[in-house]
Amino acid sequence: MDTIATKITEYILKKDIISKENFEIYKYGFVCFIELALSTLTSVVISLYLGMFLECLFFFLLFIPLRSFGGGIHMDKYWQCYIVSCAVLTVSLLLVKYVTLPTWASMLMIIVGVISLYIIGPINHANRDVTKEENAIFIKRTNITLALSIIISFILLFLKNSKFLFLEAIVFMFLLSTAVLVKFQQRKKQILD
Repeated sequence: MDTIATKITEYILKKDIISKENFEIYKYGFVCFIELALSTLTSVVISLYLGMFLECLFFFLLFIPLRSFGGGIHMDKYWQCYIVSCAVLTVSLLLVKYVTLPTWASMLMIIVGVISLYIIGPINHANRDVTKEENAIFIKRTNITLALSIIISFILLFLKNSKFLFLEAIVFMFLLSTAVLVKFQQRKKQILD
């Protein structure tokens, strides 16, 4: 990614579109764009291959804001994040495709996930440290997203859409497990320090 971004940035530098002082800023922007484009394209390919494009959209509708604002595990390298993200999406979609869960079990998982994530709150990770002001914003946005998720789950329950309800439950269980893992790692580090 870095090599491609460097070549693109060098090209626009040679064309006098940017100044040399802004080289690193543009290079970073291109790296972010390429990584996001690759992840998005791969997710679309996975969902189309499984015949689950709408489920993929719903997965990301819940997952992205909760993960962005709630924090959790952050990998050291992009390729690690890419592989884990693709695996999580694939496993989630395959579970929804081939496993049936009673509606009450999905609702229970969602409620446990929402309450637990509300109590835990946004999680800072060593690879993504945030200020107190940023954390206050993340708390507010996480709580709004959690409230909207509960509303969505009741709508799905009313519509008797057990498949999407189960997918929402999977998202919450994954987010909760990563939140607990990070909290455990932080506590272990505090003990060792």
